[in-house]
Amino acid sequence: MFKPGDIVRHKKDKKLVYGQVTKISKSGKTVDVLWKSDDNPQLTNNHWWSYRIDLLEKVEN
Repeated sequence: MFKPGDIVRHKKDKKLVYGQVTKISKSGKTVDVLWKSDDNPQLTNNHWWSYRIDLLEKVEN
């Protein structure tokens, strides 16, 4: 479903609209996402966090 480098957005948190997948867990149930403050104006700092894949959706380029 997701690959490293894919651009995703969070389904529930409207502040997280443009993040990059950096790593996928071995189980395939979670992914690490880098949220840059340049791409997400409501963030003050860059965030790197793990999320369940059901909470994310791929952004079409």
